[in-house]
Amino acid sequence: MKVTNVDRILVDIPFGPVAETQHEPRVGWLAIFSEVCRVTTDDGTVGYGETSSQLHLGMRDLKRGLTACLGRNPFELMWDDSLGAGLQMALFDTGG
Repeated sequence: MKVTNVDRILVDIPFGPVAETQHEPRVGWLAIFSEVCRVTTDDGTVGYGETSSQLHLGMRDLKRGLTACLGRNPFELMWDDSLGAGLQMALFDTGG
């Protein structure tokens, strides 16, 4: 099994009024954005992972992580924390 494609999808889901008042002071406006990673393998398996996009800002080169997976077995990459939680989750979801 080899990774053939990795997609990074940013999702903007606004909070309702009550959640916004409880959430906003703690984490700021960036918390409304989620990142969904979709990993596709050569046998057609698709894995999904999700994390807050705020966790990635300034922490790693996301494009490097996305392209580093191409052509590799998901099992080899599952424990690579430099890839970020969403991408790691998607790799685990493929069943590597």
